[in-house]
Amino acid sequence: MKTAIIINNLIACGAERLALDEMNEMHRRGIPVSLITLRPEKTGNTFMPLCELPITARHSIHFSSVADIRAWVRLVRLLRLEKYDTVITHLWFANTIGRIAARIASVKRILSFEHNVYDDVKSWKQFIADRILQRLSHRIIAVSDAVRTSLIAHGINARSIVVIPNGIDLKRYRKATPASINTGGKFSYLFAGRLIKQKAVDVLLAAFARLDDGLLLIAGDGIDRTALEKQASELGINERVRFLGVRDDIPALMKTADCFVLPSRWEGMGIVLIEALASGCPVIAADFSAARGVLKDGSTGLIVPVEDAAALSASMLKVASDPLLRRKLSDAGAKDAERFSIATHIDRLLEYIV
Repeated sequence: MKTAIIINNLIACGAERLALDEMNEMHRRGIPVSLITLRPEKTGNTFMPLCELPITARHSIHFSSVADIRAWVRLVRLLRLEKYDTVITHLWFANTIGRIAARIASVKRILSFEHNVYDDVKSWKQFIADRILQRLSHRIIAVSDAVRTSLIAHGINARSIVVIPNGIDLKRYRKATPASINTGGKFSYLFAGRLIKQKAVDVLLAAFARLDDGLLLIAGDGIDRTALEKQASELGINERVRFLGVRDDIPALMKTADCFVLPSRWEGMGIVLIEALASGCPVIAADFSAARGVLKDGSTGLIVPVEDAAALSASMLKVASDPLLRRKLSDAGAKDAERFSIATHIDRLLEYIV
């Protein structure tokens, strides 16, 4: 059962959060597990400090590109030397390199995770690589039915795909205490994620501008930050919007906020939704393809049409003005989060390792 998890790095994002929780849970269970990263960590934006593996079980083999021959040799040599029974890969770059290197090193089982609906994200070259390399994977793991559907549409054999939903360390979110942020007594909404087109923070700002009161906390960074800050200023809401940058206290922020909002245009699953549920924070999400696999509309969260600022604003106002609804969503969401525990996720994963 000696296992290696290969991923680009542990930058603070959803797939990396899952990989971290996977290795920590396996380590706690006494399963021999190692981490192999292929890119340098980003200072101030990495989950590495939360990794519970001993230093001897962490390996960094940095690839400057897919054609980095020296890095290829080092990776194959490491896999052969450690004699791993299973290699688990996450994200396209690591899926590509990890599968080939593991096959060269004669690793028995290769499991490759797919985290998102990449219909409008991956290039045609990446899709071709995926079709070719699928034969190297013992199983391709989709984190939701929406991801599975997307994979099949792009030429991945349905029989090789299994769906294992994301899981999180529930205790980390349930035991968190509120962050030391002064909200001035205002009702606070929280968004956490990358500031890129996929996350539709522009729609969130437009929706928030329709509200006369409240505070919007935006945790994260990305290539769209400058444009979003400009948009907030043009909408006249910049004094009610706080761009917090990259944070390492998301559980605390979720305990602080009165409502969590995820307006994404698309998501493979939206692990941050599970985190909000576990925190007991009422949730509003856009109706991207995987949303209804996580939320039950009207019960554990509210779901609004994608890119509909008016509908999003109406739901934000509804949550803010109805304390009984907030309590209902909080209690039901926290209970339903049990479906997505990292323990359950690992139990499912072990079916394909043992």
